[in-house]
Amino acid sequence: MRFGLEDMLRQLGLRRECGESVFDMSAPAFVVGGFIAAFKSVGFVISGGVYPCFSDAEGFIRDVKRDLKEGLFSKTIIHPSQIELANTLYKVDEESFDEALQIYMSTHAVFAQNAKMAETATMKPHSEEIIKRAQIYGLSLPEQGKIH
Repeated sequence: MRFGLEDMLRQLGLRRECGESVFDMSAPAFVVGGFIAAFKSVGFVISGGVYPCFSDAEGFIRDVKRDLKEGLFSKTIIHPSQIELANTLYKVDEESFDEALQIYMSTHAVFAQNAKMAETATMKPHSEEIIKRAQIYGLSLPEQGKIH
């Protein structure tokens, strides 16, 4: 499911600047947060909204990373220059993939994982998303480098 961020900003009479995330704006963040909570919690996969500044690669990277932090599964693209960046950013790093597999395959209710708790029942949906993302976008291997 895709959320029309620019349409919502229009309705609110707002416009964000290059380098800003919609999550940094209080009213839009509240609306988008509610949308994510309502639809993702019942099984919809949510795509991040457009980043309108297509010549701002650094801002686009920050925006995608914020989308990932919010649990969004893909990115709405408005310019060809954003395709390769998005595909690279949505790759899953090996540590996250390994953790997701351990949680997904675990027969224990709770176990220690990399100096933190892993609770299978509550973390399994997130693990499934990480595994799906890796199937679609691939793994970010150390020799390929990472975008910071």
